[in-house]
Amino acid sequence: MPNFPPFKDIRGPAVNGLRARFCPVLRPRTIDEREIRDWFNPKIHALRDKYSKVSSDTLEWCVVAATSQKKVPKAVMRNRLRRRWANAFADSLRSNGFHFNGRSQAGPKDGTDARPGLTGTLELCVYSPNGLTVPYHELLRSTNMIVKTLKQASRRPSQVPRPAPVRFWTEKSRDEAKPASKTAWSFVHGY
Repeated sequence: MPNFPPFKDIRGPAVNGLRARFCPVLRPRTIDEREIRDWFNPKIHALRDKYSKVSSDTLEWCVVAATSQKKVPKAVMRNRLRRRWANAFADSLRSNGFHFNGRSQAGPKDGTDARPGLTGTLELCVYSPNGLTVPYHELLRSTNMIVKTLKQASRRPSQVPRPAPVRFWTEKSRDEAKPASKTAWSFVHGY
């Protein structure tokens, strides 16, 4: 099983119940990681295929509503909370010169003059219902701090070498794999 590099908390004030966790390389989200590690999970192939198709020069991000059902009892309200934070983060990316996927809006996209965008995996964990009642500009201010922190982290050269991106399927492993059984499901070979 692949070992994924860990998420690290982005330092800064936890404003309005938002906490951000970042990994500088692409890796599965926390909610998908358990299913990818379990060979007997029926979603394993769909998830591995999904993450193998993601380009390595993008920012893969999601909003996780970690509020308890006691604080926000209705699922509709928890989904609204998650959507408000996701829209605020997308607007912050746009106002800082990035597309939805973290690529730079200005300048050439390839060649020697290309401007690098944001890369890695980001999870925005919402653990407070304050995002439902706070004005939208407050949410924008909170997410702007996160985007600016990511911009600074991507500009400065890292003294610590970045871990290699996780490759789920390599050509070598496909060629050396044992042939699958004649049935559609084969738990013996892991396919």
